[in-house]
Amino acid sequence: MSKFFTIATDPLSAEEEKKVKELFVPGTIWWHWLPNFWLVKDNADHLNASNLISSIKSINSTARAVVLEVDPVTWSALTRPNAQGKNMSAWITSNWKRS
Repeated sequence: MSKFFTIATDPLSAEEEKKVKELFVPGTIWWHWLPNFWLVKDNADHLNASNLISSIKSINSTARAVVLEVDPVTWSALTRPNAQGKNMSAWITSNWKRS
């Protein structure tokens, strides 16, 4: 069964953000259109909130962060296309739901 997480952090450097993305193991898909905020869908049941927060602490020990495991029953977003014409809610519409 898929697990869903939201992750919010203090601002991180580009290198620290890259390290956060590396936490998302195979079977994980993620969305990161807003600064310091990720939506994560773990299809392989490898992640949990405690391990994610510990890993973020090892990346930046002074950054504040919140990791929530959520059940995406409903959502709403204010969106507009990016420079490439992609709409940020397209990924959410396709992926942020139970399979």
